[in-house]
Amino acid sequence: MWPGLKLTSLSDSLFKSLFRLLFRYDIFISYARGDGKDYAIKLRDQLKQLDFSCFLDFDELPPGNSLNNTLKRAIRKSATLVIVGTERAVKSRYVELEVGEFANTGRAIIPIDIEGTLAETPWRVIKERDIVWIDEIKGALAKGVPSPTVADSIDKLFKYTRRNSRVRAQVLSTIILFVVVVAASIFLIRQQVSAATRASAEAERQKIEAKNQKAVADTASAEATKQRIAADMATNKAAIATGKAEESQKKATIAEKAAGDATREARKQETMALANAKKAKAEQARAEERTRYVLAQQMGVQADIARDTGNDLEGSVLLSVESLKRALTPEGYISWERGMELLPQRAKMEFDQNGSNVTALAYNPDGSLLAMGASDGTVTLFQTSKRRELVPLPNKLNSAASVITFGRDGRWIAAASRGGPTGQSRGEIRIWDLKTFQPIRLDLHNLPRISEAESIAFSPDGRYLAMADREASARVIDLANGSLVAQPRVDGAGYVMSVAFSTDSKLLAIGCIPGRIGLWDVTSFAKGIEATREPAASAADTALIHSIIFSSEGHYLAALDNNGGVGIWEISADGATLQLSKSSQMPGVSTRGLNKSPVVFSRGEDYIATARNDTARVWEVRTGREISRIGHGKPVEAIAFSPDGHLLVTASEEVNYWKMEFGSGAKRIAVHDKSEEKLSTLAISPGGEWLVTGSSDGARVFQTSDWSQIKTLGSGDDIANLTFSSDGRWLTTASKDKLRVFDTNLWKELKVVIVPDELTHLPGSFNSDEALDVSFSPDGRWLVLRTGILVKLLEYGSWRERQPMQHSDRVSEVFFSPDGRWMGVRTFGHYLGGSGRHIPVERERTYVWDTNTGLPMACRTDKDETLTTSSNAPAAVCPEISGNQQRALLSQVPNWKEVLRFAGLTSASLDGHWLVESEGGVKLSEVDGKTSRQVATLMPGASVEAMTFSRDSRWLVIADDDSLTLWPLKPTDMINAACERLRRRDLTLDEWKRYFSGEKLQPTCVPAQP
Repeated sequence: MWPGLKLTSLSDSLFKSLFRLLFRYDIFISYARGDGKDYAIKLRDQLKQLDFSCFLDFDELPPGNSLNNTLKRAIRKSATLVIVGTERAVKSRYVELEVGEFANTGRAIIPIDIEGTLAETPWRVIKERDIVWIDEIKGALAKGVPSPTVADSIDKLFKYTRRNSRVRAQVLSTIILFVVVVAASIFLIRQQVSAATRASAEAERQKIEAKNQKAVADTASAEATKQRIAADMATNKAAIATGKAEESQKKATIAEKAAGDATREARKQETMALANAKKAKAEQARAEERTRYVLAQQMGVQADIARDTGNDLEGSVLLSVESLKRALTPEGYISWERGMELLPQRAKMEFDQNGSNVTALAYNPDGSLLAMGASDGTVTLFQTSKRRELVPLPNKLNSAASVITFGRDGRWIAAASRGGPTGQSRGEIRIWDLKTFQPIRLDLHNLPRISEAESIAFSPDGRYLAMADREASARVIDLANGSLVAQPRVDGAGYVMSVAFSTDSKLLAIGCIPGRIGLWDVTSFAKGIEATREPAASAADTALIHSIIFSSEGHYLAALDNNGGVGIWEISADGATLQLSKSSQMPGVSTRGLNKSPVVFSRGEDYIATARNDTARVWEVRTGREISRIGHGKPVEAIAFSPDGHLLVTASEEVNYWKMEFGSGAKRIAVHDKSEEKLSTLAISPGGEWLVTGSSDGARVFQTSDWSQIKTLGSGDDIANLTFSSDGRWLTTASKDKLRVFDTNLWKELKVVIVPDELTHLPGSFNSDEALDVSFSPDGRWLVLRTGILVKLLEYGSWRERQPMQHSDRVSEVFFSPDGRWMGVRTFGHYLGGSGRHIPVERERTYVWDTNTGLPMACRTDKDETLTTSSNAPAAVCPEISGNQQRALLSQVPNWKEVLRFAGLTSASLDGHWLVESEGGVKLSEVDGKTSRQVATLMPGASVEAMTFSRDSRWLVIADDDSLTLWPLKPTDMINAACERLRRRDLTLDEWKRYFSGEKLQPTCVPAQP
C-alpha cells in the first residue's frame, strides 16, 4: 500500500504542475456590469477563499473594451468559465463574445441561473452542450452576495473535473514509472554480476592472507588475554575507588544539603527578625503616634480649661498650637477654633504716651481725634489720620483722668478726675474749646463742690453737661450759663456712679449703688422707670453700676456692674410713659471693689465692649455672645471704639489698637454690602483659580490666590445656580427665568436666554418660584437648561438654541447616552381638577429625544411600561416607529448618565479627607478609609446657604447670608494664623512643665512650614 500512496502523491504533484503550466486562472467570471458587478465581486472573493484563482475584468480591464488580446489570452489560460446569468448578461454583447470565445476551447462552462434568466439564453453553446446549471435567487443578486451553495457547487464541479484528469494522469504516470523501473532493474542486475565475479577472486586472495594473519592473531590473542586480565584487575581497583568516591560524594552532598538547610533557616530567621523589627518599629511608631495623639487631646482640653476658667486666652491659644503641632484632634481643633474666635487682631498703630499710664480714652464724633487722659492728669489729643501727637491740652487735672467725653458736635471736650487720696484733693471737671484748645470757665456758683467725679456726659444737642459724684446725686448743668438744672436721684440708692444721655438728648440715665438704673425725661426731668440689677456673686453682695451708656442709634441702654455682668435694655417710648424692657444679659468675671469699669457701644449697635480688671471683652449685642477677649496682665483703665468701626482701643500700662475683625481664625470675606442682598450659592472653577458667589443681586468672582474680588456679573439677577463647564472655559448663572453664559477668559457675557413663564410652569403648579436648573451634558456637547415642563439645549461654544423640548408633566431628571445622541427625560405627572386646583398624581413618564434633530423618538408611562401615543403626551408626541426601536431606546435610559447638579449642603473634599454637612451649623468630619470622626461644629446657629472645598483641599468655603468664611483645614495654616495674632510667642516654663516632662527646646510659635 505504501508504494501506491507514494505513486498517487507523485502523480498529483505532477498533475498540479502540468495544470499550472497550462492554465493561469482556475475560473473566468463572465458578467454584465449593469446588474451583476457587486455579485461577481463577492463571488470572486468567496472562490478565492476556496483557493481558486479567478479572472475578473473589473480588476484588469477598463469597462467597455472589446475582446482584445489580453482578454482572449485570459480566456485561453482559464480552466473553467462561470457565467453570472443576470437579465442584462443574457442581453450583453460582451458576455456573448466571452462565452463564444471560451466555447472554442472545449473546456467546462458553469452557468448561474438566477430564477430562470437563462431559460431563453441566446448562446448556442449552452443549448448544444449538456451543461449543469447552478440555480440562484434574485434576493442574493439584489444584496450583491451569492448564496453559500453557489461557491460550493462550483468547487464540487471543479474538483470532479480535476479528479477525472488526475485518474488519467495517474495511469500514464504508472506506465512511465513501470518502464523506468524495468530498465533500471536490468542495468542493476548486470552491474551486480560483474561485481560478484570480482568479489569471488578477491575473497580467495583474502582467504590465503587470513591464514597468514591467523597465526599472528593467535599470538595477539594470547597477549590480549593477558592484558585483559590485567585490565580486569585494574577495573576492579577502579570500581573500589569509584565506590569510595561515590560514598564520599554522598557524604559531601548530605553535608551540602545540611549546610543549605542551615543557610535557608538562617535566612528565614533573618527575614522573620527583620519583619519583627519592622513590625516592632511600626508598633512603636503607632504607639508614639498614639501618645502624641492622646497628648494633643489632653492639651486641647487644657486649652479649653485655660480659656474658660483661668481666663488666660493667649495661654489657651498657645496650648492649642502645641496640640496641633502634635496631631490634629477634635479637641485641638475645637480649642483652636474657640480660642481664635475670641483672640483679637492687633492693628499696627503706635502713639507716644509720654511715659504716663493712660486712664481714659475717647474719640471725637468724626474719629479724627483720639483723646487720652493720663495718670498725671494730662489730656492729650492725637490726630488719628497722621498717627502723631497733636497737642496736650492746658490746665491738667489735679489727679488721674477718670473719664473723657466729647460734645456731639465735636466743639467741646470734657474730662473729670476722682481726686487724690482721701483728704488731699477732691475730684474736678474741666472743659476745653477744641477751636482754641483753651479751657472754658463756667460759672458753677449753684454747684456744690465735687467729691469724686465718676462720670460726665454731654447731651448730644450741646445744651447740658451731666456728671456723677460718688458722694452725691447726679447733676445736670446748663452749658449756656453754668446753672444747675436738675439733681435726679433714684429712690433707695446711695452713690451715683455713672450718667449717660440718649442720642436724641431726650433721656438721661444714671447708674447707682446698689445696682439700680434710673431714667428721666430731659425736657421736664420727670422720672420715668427704674431697673434693678441683682448681685451676681451672692446675696450678700451689693451690686454697683460702674458704667452706663446708650447705643449710637439710641435703641439700647447698657450697664456694667461690679460683678462683670452686662445688662442690655431695649428702649421704647409709649406716649408720655418711658419704658425699659430687659433685652439680654452678658455674664462676666466676678470681681470686688469700686474700681472704674468702662462699657462702650460700637457704631451701628452691633457690638458692646467692657473692661474689667486685666481683661477687655467684646460682645455681640444681637446674640449676647462673647466674640473677643483681650488680656493685658495689668488693669484695663479705658476702652473706646473708633467711630468708623475699624478699631477698638484699650488702655492699660500701654495703649493697644485692635482690628474690628471679630470671629474665629477663619478668614471672612464681606461679599455683599446691601442689607437686602443675600448669598444663595457658590462654585469653584475646575482649575481652582476662581471662586464665584451668587446672590439676590448678581454674582461676584474672586481669585483664590488672595481671595480678592475681580468681577461683578449679572447685577440685578437673583442668582440661584452657578455652573462651570468641565474645562473651566464657561460659567453660567441662572435665576428664575434667565440664563447667562460668560467667557471666563475675559469674563465677557456671550449669551442671555430668557424663558417665558408660560413655558417653565404649569397652571396652578407649586413650583412657581423654582429657578432654572443648568448643567452640561456628560459628553460636553450641550448646555442643558431645565425648569418646569421645559428642557432646552444650547450647543457648546456657539450657544445656538435648540427648539425647547416641552412635556406635559414636570421634568425631574435628564439623562444622556454616552455618545450624546439621545437624551432621556423623566417627568412626574399632574393634572388640574375641575375647580382648577393642582392635583398631583402618581404618574412617571420617560421620554427619549434625538439631540441632533430635536425630535421625540419614544416615550412610556413607567407604571405599566406601555408605550404611549400623542393622546397621553400632547406636549411631546411619540411617533409610530416600526420594529422595536422604541423599547430598545427606552431600555437603555437607566444606563445613561444623569447630568450633574448642585450637591446642596453636603460636600466632600477632593482628596477625600474631609466631609461637611449643614445641621445646626456646619459639621466638619475627618475621613480615614471607611471611618469618619467629627472634628468640630463650625458657625453654630449660622444661616448657611452653600459650602464647598477648595481644589487643593486646604480651605472649606462657607457662604452665609452676606459673607464668605474660609476655614483652614491644614494644621500648618491654623498654627500660622494663631501665631500671627498672639503677643506671647511661647508658653512659660511653668506652663510647659505642667503638661510635659521633657525640656522645652523651642518656642511654641516657631513659623510652621506649609
